[in-house]
Parts: sequence; C-alpha cells; structure tokens
Amino acid sequence: MKNFAILLFSCMALQSYALPVQGRAVAVGPIIEEAGEGYESKRAVAVGPIIEEAGEGYESKRAVAVGPIIEEAGEGYESKRAVAVGPIIEEAGEGYESKRAVAVGPIIEEAGEGYESKRAVAVGPIIEEAGEGYESKRTVAVGPIIEEAGEGYES
Repeated sequence: MKNFAILLFSCMALQSYALPVQGRAVAVGPIIEEAGEGYESKRAVAVGPIIEEAGEGYESKRAVAVGPIIEEAGEGYESKRAVAVGPIIEEAGEGYESKRAVAVGPIIEEAGEGYESKRAVAVGPIIEEAGEGYESKRTVAVGPIIEEAGEGYES
C-alpha cells in the first residue's frame, strides 16, 4: 500500500514537476546543475524531480530520486545509473548511454543514434515500438513501459 501511494504521488507529480523548463529545475530536495565544458557531477540525489542540463564533457555518475527524473544532454553525456520510484524520462543526442533504468512507475525512453538501454524494469504493461535494428533482450514489468527508438536501439 505504501508503494502504491508513492507511485500515485509520483505520477501526479509528473504533471506539475516533470515538464521541461529551460534553464530551471525544481525539486523537493532541489538540485540544479548547469555546466559548460568539463563539468562532472559525481552524485545527484533528490526526493523530487532532477533536471540535468550540460554541455560537452558532462558526466553524471549516479542520479536517484523518488520523483521523476529528466535528463537532457548534448554530446558525450553518460548516465551510469538512473533509479526512481516515479517515472523516468530520458532524452539524449549522439553518444547517450543509460546503463540501468529501473522504476516502479512508467518509463519513457526516446533517443537518437547510439542510444542503448541495458535493462528496463517496472511494475505493468509493456509497449515497444521501433524501427530498423530494434532488439529487446529482456523486458519485465508490472507497470507501463513505453520505448520508442530509431536505428540501433537496444533494450
């Protein structure tokens, strides 16, 4: 019941918190990270949403939240681990790689060339849509997962 309450709150929070706002981030333990060349964040943790925006050379070692996570990055962005009880939204350009994405709520992954998701797990139905070269190794869930990708997508 506690997990259901957290999930419900997280999904409700998506409407108010998870909308991308350029140059601004809001969280219950707020973290705002904006950087240019050579920026590196070792750990980013919050109970609310996390928004990370960075230029060339940005690297986030760990991003954890009970609310939604939004990650936007340019060339060379890498997220080692992204975990949340709420929804996870990941958008990236060339060279984006997500090692592990796990959530009790919905996961939405959109990516361009070179996007790779090693493991996606959640609690409900799974919808997979893909173009040429899509490969699904293992997808397990009790919550909705929506994955859309172009050439070379791997879940």
